[in-house]
Amino acid sequence: MDLLFESRPFSNTKLNKDLFLNSLRENALTHYENCKFFKFLWQKEGHHPNDIKCENDLLQIPSLLVTLFKNHKIITGLEKNIVLKLGSSG
Repeated sequence: MDLLFESRPFSNTKLNKDLFLNSLRENALTHYENCKFFKFLWQKEGHHPNDIKCENDLLQIPSLLVTLFKNHKIITGLEKNIVLKLGSSG
């Protein structure tokens, strides 16, 4: 992921696309492995984060509405490790 932040933003190169896909896959895999709900969503659709290999594969990512996070507690990892809680609407 560090390479993504070191690259030129808005540069539509193969390198940047690959960096983005790799970073997104890494992030999705972290949630898949550490959040039962995210894993359930991926499995329900018959996909896995490692299936993301090109831009068209982004359509496989399960969609989540923001109200889901407002009405349910969805946590990746252990709740005791949370040090800061941020919200989008105050």
